[in-house]
Amino acid sequence: MNCSGNSKILFENKGNLFSNYSLLFFLMNTNKNSLEKLLKSSNEKNKESSKIIIKTSIKEILLNPENKNNISSNDNLIILTKGISYWKELNINYLLYSKKLNEKLSKLKNEEIELQNEEILKQKVTNIINNLNKNSKIEGTSTYCLLYIDKVKMRMLSISMGDSLFSIMRFDNKSQKYRFEYMSKEKYHSFNTPYQVGKFGDSNEYSITKSYDILENDILIIGNDCFWDNISINNILDIINEVNIFNLNYQNIICEKLIEEAKKNSDDQLFISPFSIKAKENGFYYLGGKPGDILLSVSIIKYNNINNIKNKFVSESEFDQFSIASKFTSNTSIMNDIFN
Repeated sequence: MNCSGNSKILFENKGNLFSNYSLLFFLMNTNKNSLEKLLKSSNEKNKESSKIIIKTSIKEILLNPENKNNISSNDNLIILTKGISYWKELNINYLLYSKKLNEKLSKLKNEEIELQNEEILKQKVTNIINNLNKNSKIEGTSTYCLLYIDKVKMRMLSISMGDSLFSIMRFDNKSQKYRFEYMSKEKYHSFNTPYQVGKFGDSNEYSITKSYDILENDILIIGNDCFWDNISINNILDIINEVNIFNLNYQNIICEKLIEEAKKNSDDQLFISPFSIKAKENGFYYLGGKPGDILLSVSIIKYNNINNIKNKFVSESEFDQFSIASKFTSNTSIMNDIFN
């Protein structure tokens, strides 16, 4: 069978790829040996390469347009820094320190081979902060959250300070829905006064580190205080589970929907927000969302190795039926695109 004429159909139906096996079997009609041969060839080339790819989307809704670029992504290194606005009352540009901190932390990308555990990561981040505070005249303070993802070991290292936080949502194969997996811990002196680094801030020794194994389809969400103070975990899950996980622009759609929801809630003066709940727990009365700049990053983890095609099938018998004709494609990058 000549499959080349049907390749366009396959790519156009990629969003529904795994809900329509009949289309796959029709388009790719060869034997299992051909697939195994292709997998073996791919494995030899990718033996020491990344097991996963990280698809990240970043969105910002800013009351102050100058506050942009405080969240960055360099493949497997994602960083959010958030300046503390208190300093503007002292006529200090509170944005400068957080921007410079993000810039300095981004250089950890060049040292990723050395970032092997929480202790090393914390020491390197502490050194960067101490050097910045010592050698720069920039005043102000910042909270931050940094994720480093080892794409070979499929393990994530995190470090955070204050109320810039991250969360992991994990896909449950039985229910075919996402569930809450983990949330980093907020650290604050008192209500609405987070720990913060800077020349006149707290020591980075108070930062919180975490190491976590990651799985395919994990969603990593990093947000600042005005994101987490305006949207609940249940609200996040409702939005995530409304979107088809096989959509090519999944992380972009999720990021857009989440930040729009947080913004809508922040403008609602009658909304019982996570911030208002925390206020009550600390003896304060507050009703409504919390206004401010909203910074958000959403990443989804996908397998990179074509050998993981096997993981897409619910049974060995289905895999036995499936194969890839060499006449259809010998380009493994195309197949990675199809299955990621």
